[in-house]
Amino acid sequence: MTNKKTKIIKLSKSVQRFGSQPQDVDAMKDALASFERISKIMARMATTSPRGKKGLKLTYQFKIKLRGITNPPVWRRVLVPANFTFSGFHAVIQEAFGWWNEHLYCFGDKPYSQSLYIAEVDEEDWYRPDYDARKFTLGELFGDGGIIKKFCYVYDFGDDWIHDITLEKVFDEYSDHATCIKGKGACPEEDSGGVWEYEDMKEDGEIEDSAFIDLEEINKHVEAVKPTGFEPW
Repeated sequence: MTNKKTKIIKLSKSVQRFGSQPQDVDAMKDALASFERISKIMARMATTSPRGKKGLKLTYQFKIKLRGITNPPVWRRVLVPANFTFSGFHAVIQEAFGWWNEHLYCFGDKPYSQSLYIAEVDEEDWYRPDYDARKFTLGELFGDGGIIKKFCYVYDFGDDWIHDITLEKVFDEYSDHATCIKGKGACPEEDSGGVWEYEDMKEDGEIEDSAFIDLEEINKHVEAVKPTGFEPW
């Protein structure tokens, strides 16, 4: 912050020395601020740009955790082949957690990212994602797993269920299906109002057993997910 202020002060003095008006100084300050914002975006893009390609015979191990939920936390550890599209990954997450696929979703380096946004294309929407979730594969983004380790998934743009994704391991072997190998915490109900409402429901005793999960039942659904995911609505 000190360096930024020093730059602006020096810039202001230099401009004033040549007789520029105050509005010129303000314009140059705005330009400097814009340049710094662009620099930050470019730096983030360098660490979130796709690193792989289609056809990789790899399997990724992810830990996916619902942000903001504690006592108990809600998370799943899954194995997903590299040939799964992001719509397929969406379906895996839906089945692993117990969501009902009733709302929109997106992936990115952060929630609603402006530097890397992966979602299904809606022809009626003016905004286009950077990558179409129905075509873009995990292998194309994560590659050998050497660069991108953290990601996130947002489900239901009203309740804003943010899932933090960590790439834990990359196995040099191929599987024809996804698997949930471990987990903790029951998934919130659909349309329950988001993290704060769900936490209030637990405190009020409206949730019978927030810790219970049936891993065997979960895997019946996860292992049946196709690489391309659910059929379009």
